[in-house]
Amino acid sequence: KQKGMLLDPTLSGRYVALATDFTTYMNLLSGFEWTTLRWALIGEFFGSFGPIWSKCDQNAFNQKASTLKTQVNAVARETDQLKKWELERQIKDTVRNCQ
Repeated sequence: KQKGMLLDPTLSGRYVALATDFTTYMNLLSGFEWTTLRWALIGEFFGSFGPIWSKCDQNAFNQKASTLKTQVNAVARETDQLKKWELERQIKDTVRNCQ
């Protein structure tokens, strides 16, 4: 419940829904081929300097959450390896914090 952390009351619970989404992502990305991407998502979610998108305002946070949901669903369905790699790159860009 510390300022800027996952359960900070001033963040209005924005990480609760995102945590549910992340659980879904981990299930979608099960299997050996997704190990690196799963760890990248987990690492950003808990972050060393604050949780994912902790520097984002609510609008940017919502946009990134929506984009990530679309990207993860797309990469999980993709069969072409080159397209998977491109989607993984896009996901890693999306999970970066706002400046």
